[in-house]
Parts: sequence; structure tokens; C-alpha cells
Amino acid sequence: MFPSGPVGPLLRWPARKQWRNCKWIAALGAVGISVVVWQSRIVGFDPEAIDVTELTILATIFVVPALGEELLFRWALFPRQGVRHRWLLVTLSVALFVLWHPLQAWTGLGPVWSELFLHPAFLACVAILGVTLAALRDASSSLWPPIFFHWAVVAAWKLLFGGPF
Repeated sequence: MFPSGPVGPLLRWPARKQWRNCKWIAALGAVGISVVVWQSRIVGFDPEAIDVTELTILATIFVVPALGEELLFRWALFPRQGVRHRWLLVTLSVALFVLWHPLQAWTGLGPVWSELFLHPAFLACVAILGVTLAALRDASSSLWPPIFFHWAVVAAWKLLFGGPF
């Protein structure tokens, strides 16, 4: 039902055609998130000057949350192809991804600013992100497109839209 073997096959680099398919999925996800952000005004355009500190943060967010959360939600909790009722299991994976964010705020596991994780517009963005990441995983049969998109969204939030550091 869920992956039982090594993560290796999912870390293979997608073929060019798979990347082309992924760019459209990523674009749709980015538009969806942008619409929620624009409508709710939870963030505003506030570009950050990039220095050594920001470069360190960019490297850090590649590992956590991008790589770490993708290994959990798009590998460990993501159903294999051909599994019965797969769409329900994919939906469960996305739901757990969304729930993970307020759980960090409620338990104190998250950063000190994680109360933002309770904001309905933020959670709507996380839901769109989760669906997009699942679609990228399916379209590519790889974890790299979801990892890169997850990283890009968090990096943009922090560097361009005033997300907390």
C-alpha cells in the first residue's frame, strides 16, 4: 500500500518530458497560492536583500522543510501506483500535510512565529501546495520536482513576501 523499499527510485532525476509536465502543474499551483495570498493579504511584497544570512536560510529551507517534509508526505505516506482507492490515500497524505502545520503551532514544535500556521488563508495556501506537490510527485515519479517547488515557495515567501525568518 505505502512505500516499503528504499527511497532511491524516487530520487532519480525525471526525464525532460516529465519536467515539462511539471512546469504546468507548478505554474497552476503558484497561481492558486497567489490568488489566496492576494485575496487574503496575509503577506505583502517586501523583498529582502540577499546576503550570507539569507543564503544560509535558503540552504536550510532546502533541507527543512522541503526535503524533510517531501520525504515524509510524498514518499513515506504517499501510496504506490495501482493501490486500490489510491485517490483517498493521496487525499489523506495532503490532509496530513495541511494538519502538520497547525500541529507545529499547537505543540510548540514549530518556530516561535508558527501561530501564522493557524491562519485560514495560510492553511488554504498549504492545501494548494499539498495538492500541487502530490501532482508533481505523480507526474514525475520522482521527489525532485516536489522538493524544488516546495523549496521555491518557502524561499519566495521568506525572501520576497516578508515571511518570518
